[in-house]
Amino acid sequence: NRNFFAGDTFTEMIKTHDHVKQTEEIIARKLASGEKLSDHHYYSLEGIQGVGKYIKDYATLLTFGNTGNLAVTYLGSYDLKFSLSNRDVKNRTVMIHFKVQNPSTLQSATRPPVIGYTDAWKNGPGKWINTIIPKTGPMSETNQTIQWSQAVKY
Repeated sequence: NRNFFAGDTFTEMIKTHDHVKQTEEIIARKLASGEKLSDHHYYSLEGIQGVGKYIKDYATLLTFGNTGNLAVTYLGSYDLKFSLSNRDVKNRTVMIHFKVQNPSTLQSATRPPVIGYTDAWKNGPGKWINTIIPKTGPMSETNQTIQWSQAVKY
């Protein structure tokens, strides 16, 4: 298990991801308009719509980290959960507390776009890939928890 907090390089990288910025904008817009908020915003590489994201996210490997977001390249799909506190209606500010909990397996690291997200892949080659890896040590499953807070004006 790996825990990352504000100020850690991994956390600071994910904070700059387009999906995180979009989530902040969604929260601000919904607070301003009085719309109901959920408590998460999922980033998915699944399906045809994930192909463009996949190419953008994994281009970091081709440029040795000079483009894209290495944290997201490592995470792949992730669920960005959030809660709110210190809402100041008069000044229209709120503190957003973000949390990502994400397991990483060799199956998830090697899945190809589109077909890698199907049940046929997950229960076929993906399942086999995970069974050849020891439960501990190099290439075994890891779990990342990333937490930070961000003040936002709405």
